[in-house]
Amino acid sequence: MLLAWLFACSSAPAPAAFTPANVAPAVVGEVLHGDGRAYVHLTEATFDFWASIPDQELAVGDALLLGRGPLQHGVASAALGRTFADLTVVEEARKASPEELTASLGVDEVAGGTRIAAIFADRAGLAGHPVRVAGRVVKANKGIFGKNWYHLHDGTGAAEADDLAVTTQADFALGDVVVAQAPLVIDRDLGFGYFFPAILEEATVVAAADVAKLPAIDAAPSAAPAAAPAAAPAAAASAESGAPAAADTPAAAAAAVTPLTPHPDTVGLPAAPSLALFGLPLGTASPTDVDAWFASRKLACAPAPALRRATVRYECTAGLADAFPERVTHGKLTTLLLSRTDTGPIHYLSLVRQYSVPTDAAEEYTATLGELTARYAAPAKDRPLDPAKLAGVLARAGAEWHFADLDVSLSLFKGASGTLSLTEVYAIPGIEEAVGARAGSRGHGDAPEHPSGWNPHVIESADRATR
Repeated sequence: MLLAWLFACSSAPAPAAFTPANVAPAVVGEVLHGDGRAYVHLTEATFDFWASIPDQELAVGDALLLGRGPLQHGVASAALGRTFADLTVVEEARKASPEELTASLGVDEVAGGTRIAAIFADRAGLAGHPVRVAGRVVKANKGIFGKNWYHLHDGTGAAEADDLAVTTQADFALGDVVVAQAPLVIDRDLGFGYFFPAILEEATVVAAADVAKLPAIDAAPSAAPAAAPAAAPAAAASAESGAPAAADTPAAAAAAVTPLTPHPDTVGLPAAPSLALFGLPLGTASPTDVDAWFASRKLACAPAPALRRATVRYECTAGLADAFPERVTHGKLTTLLLSRTDTGPIHYLSLVRQYSVPTDAAEEYTATLGELTARYAAPAKDRPLDPAKLAGVLARAGAEWHFADLDVSLSLFKGASGTLSLTEVYAIPGIEEAVGARAGSRGHGDAPEHPSGWNPHVIESADRATR
């Protein structure tokens, strides 16, 4: 029945013109012909999906404009001898030139604005300067660490050079065309494996039609790239977001702590020699222990519960100069980050150091690598440091250790800004990936879960892409 319906649909001529539902160019990764249709494997922004469209000549790398259609599951093709787990059936689809693709995204350059490709081409020169950029929201994660995270495309760049990250309090949906304004931050390392070559943090974001509401851009450069604000006190974060506050007293919080269990993917690995990190027992620390540890380091880092996820985060960006004498000789310790689940102990700790002198960064990377190797033995993965490359524009080095109860990583990165970042991360395996949504929330963005294979062209869920 389904194939008969597909044949019937394919006999009807597609309209000469249609309104594309793309949030970015849909690039062909694979194409199959059969049943009078073209089956195409497409990548569109962050979406990866199969679609059935009217048969036409296509090649890998072609970019398509598509309308919308139903999402089908378990679609069998007799001609191809295969079954597609998820297939979007679209009757309006055609190849388009780069100019048509950019125009179809509906993202025009705005007064005083900078195209995304130009931002990436001159990241170092624009770092710290306020920029204004128009783009379409191709990815949205809401309520993470008290802010909304968007990725914007405007069709002017290629690959990752057409993807600008933005954090803001403003609320927009996938597919919206917006204008964002903030000082440009480059080579931003947030820990947890999140690294952004370019990002607008705490940006003012408005709908494209409301660009006149944005303040005029000050042409003078900022003193320094914007840094992530220190985590707000738990009580304040809870009052603003509606998220439940952390336990009112250390004793109450300690009583709520539940033990961690081994992650199944680590079965067979040896245990780490120790989970004590700078005097903090990772994985077994109660909030009382954490408070005492902060006091011993002369730090004041208040916990802030996440809006959507059942985690609590401690982020310190001030008062770190003398807090870790065992780590800082030449550079500057810029960030200490810890995370725990609502009812579990600390499962993540990271330190970020920054340097302006490559030889200083290389010396401290080598010293830290030697200390970690003495503690954990030779790394499981090693990307050796090449001192000669530190004189260039980009340079990377790194090492990893894996145990049943601990993952450790050390990395050195030099970006276009010339600043070198040295990051060490300690994490209990599987906790961050498995943590659930906060009670009363459905998770990131508080939006319903999409079905398998969902993409912006699915007609049953079109309201999710356009509202």
